[in-house]
Amino acid sequence: MDERGKGSTREQPLTGLNHSLHHMGQEVHVQTEDLGSREQCIETQVFCGGCVILSTRAAYTASVKDQDGREAVAELMRRQHFGVIQEIEHKLGR
Repeated sequence: MDERGKGSTREQPLTGLNHSLHHMGQEVHVQTEDLGSREQCIETQVFCGGCVILSTRAAYTASVKDQDGREAVAELMRRQHFGVIQEIEHKLGR
C-alpha cells in the first residue's frame, strides 16, 4: 500500500494503446484503455470523424491483476486492441 492507504501503484490503470488506420481517405482511430481496479474492465473504442463508431468492453477479475500483475492486464489489452484492428482491416478488405 502507498502512504495514503489507497493501494499499490498496480491498482492504477495502464497507459492506453492508440492506432490510426486510413481507408478511402478516412481516418479510423482505435483506442484501448484499462479502466482500472474499480471498473476491472478493458475498453476499446473506434472513432471516425470524431464519433465513436464501435465500443467494446471486456471485464477481468481482480485476481488477474493481483496474481499476474500489470503485465497480464497489458496482454489482455494488446489482444483486444489488435483483435479489433484485425477485424477492421478484414472488413475494409486489407
